[in-house]
Order: sequence, then C-alpha cells, then structure tokens
Amino acid sequence: MNKVYYLSELLFGEFHAGTKARIDVERIFENSDCKKLGMRIRSAGSKWIYRIKNAVPAFYNQWKLKRIKGDIVFIQYPITALKTMLSAVIRDIAGKNKIIFLLHDVSYIRYFSQPERKVPEIEFLNLASGLICHNDIMIKKLQEDGVNKPAFTSLELFDYLIDDKAVLPTPIYGNEICFAGNLQKSEFLNQLANSSSIDFTLNLFGPNYEPLNSDHIIYKGSYKPEELVSHLNFSYGLVWDGPDIDTCSGEYGLYTKYNNPHKLSLYIAAGLPVIVWEKAAMAEFVIKNNIGITVDSLLNIDKKISGISEIDYNVMVENVRKFQKNVLSGYYLKTAMGNIINLCQKA
Repeated sequence: MNKVYYLSELLFGEFHAGTKARIDVERIFENSDCKKLGMRIRSAGSKWIYRIKNAVPAFYNQWKLKRIKGDIVFIQYPITALKTMLSAVIRDIAGKNKIIFLLHDVSYIRYFSQPERKVPEIEFLNLASGLICHNDIMIKKLQEDGVNKPAFTSLELFDYLIDDKAVLPTPIYGNEICFAGNLQKSEFLNQLANSSSIDFTLNLFGPNYEPLNSDHIIYKGSYKPEELVSHLNFSYGLVWDGPDIDTCSGEYGLYTKYNNPHKLSLYIAAGLPVIVWEKAAMAEFVIKNNIGITVDSLLNIDKKISGISEIDYNVMVENVRKFQKNVLSGYYLKTAMGNIINLCQKA
C-alpha cells in the first residue's frame, strides 16, 4: 500500500483571496490520510529576505522529496515558491513515485497569447501519474493538446472552508447582485458603469477599487476571504471576467471556458444563486443543477431575472444549499483525492 504525502508550501499569516484556495487545499490534506512533506515555504517578501528565510525549508524539502520512493505525493500546481528548485526535484522523483498535481491554473491555456508556454508545460504535466482538473472540459482540452500520460479526475467545484461560527447570509429575492474579486483586473466594470441599459444593482467587494461614477454600482469594501461570506446578503453572485460587458473576452474572460472560478465556490458557500457567462465551462453545471442563470451579455441580466418568480428563485436557493454543504466541508477535494488515488494505484 502506497504512503500518501502532500507537499506543503504555504506559510502562516498569508491569507488573502489569492491564496484562499491553496490554503483550503492544505487544510483538507491535513484532515485526510496525508502526511505533510517538508516545511512550509514563504511565497512573499523582498528578494533577499525571501531567499534567506526560505533557505532551510528549501533544502529540507528537497532532501525529503528525494528520500521518498514508491509513494503518492500530492502537489499543488502551479508551484508558487522556489519553482525552479522544486520543479527539478519533481522531475527527478517522478519516475520513482506517483506524483499527483492538483491544478489551480494551467498557464498556457490562461495566457494563450504566449504560445511559448505550451510545450514545456505539457511536458511537465506529463510527469504526473495523476491530475485533478477543474472539470471535464479542462480534461478534454489537456488531452487534445498532448497531456496523455496521467490519469485524470474532475474536481467539479473548489471547496470553500469558513469558520464554523460564521453567520451565513440569507439570499434575497430581487435584483441585488454581488461581485467579488480583484477589481483592478475586472475591466468590464468601467463599461458597466457607463451603461444606462441596466436596472440591477451591482455590489462590489475586493481590493484595488477605483471609484466609478455610477448609481447602480456600489463598493462595499474588502474583507478577508473567510469573513466575506457573511457579507453577501444579496440575490445573486456574478461570475464574469474580461474587458467587455457583451461577452467574456480577453485572456481572463476566455479562460472561463475551461476553469472553475473560485468566486463561484464563494457564492455557493454563501448560499447564493449565481449568474455566469453562457459559454463558460461551469454554465452547464449551473443549468443542469438549477442553481442560477446564464447570460450571453451583462445587458441581458435584467430580462433574465425579471422572468424568475419568487417561487422559482426559492427553488434555486434550495438547490444551492445542497452544494453549499459540500463546499463548506471539503467534500469535492476529498472525493477527487479518493478517485485519483484509486486510478493511480490500478495503473
């Protein structure tokens, strides 16, 4: 029977939206039958302080990784700290162990304007014995592009862990919509602020907000990820990306054709029905499970939600609650871990 490890790389104190998913993954690993491999590595700080403080854990992790043989090792991908060193070690041990990557992002798909990323990333992913991907669409894309050596399983949704004492919001029937994220990256907000064709209110949460001259867009502040859930007392959570309001475009917008945005799990954790782009990878999941609506353009949101009765809305809320329980408990990663371990052990 293989021993199961996970490589730890996140440090105490680093807790913001950009690291929430990775911290939750470590927590779920810790609560599963996985042994922590190595010391936690700092992934922030000035260049020289970063190198000095990481020296001991870096060499310790390298030593520990090279000592294991014939075991299963979960690694969060992409590697965020000491990437060059750890990548070299992973190449060295991949043939002696079953490496399983949990994919947070695939850079060559996300940054399609940088084709030079594709070949080396595909080669590296093929070192793995197993990949936990966002969804079946991402699996198909990777296989078509030449990632063919690992076993695959779908995560389906990212989990979203919060404090047991957190007060969960009560969804409100109406047209109050919330959007959470890095607001500087959410370029579509500028177009939306200048549009006179919408009748809903968009409540914004997140860092890097620049004031918008708009009566229908309201900034609500920035909160730690675990605290944010309790502030989402609205009707729907919006999942949208890119510079345009008529479609999701650009590298970030088109990436939603393949990924599971973490903010989708945030809204589900809050119990909110969701609004997603109709061509997003998660659109079919949303429609199939009746947990929200899809739109081709933000300008069509009013028409869509005005046609939803309070009874229909409450049905969506009840459906969301089924998934809310799962994302809050770590169900999706635990299930995916079991699936991929079984596949790798049979190989």
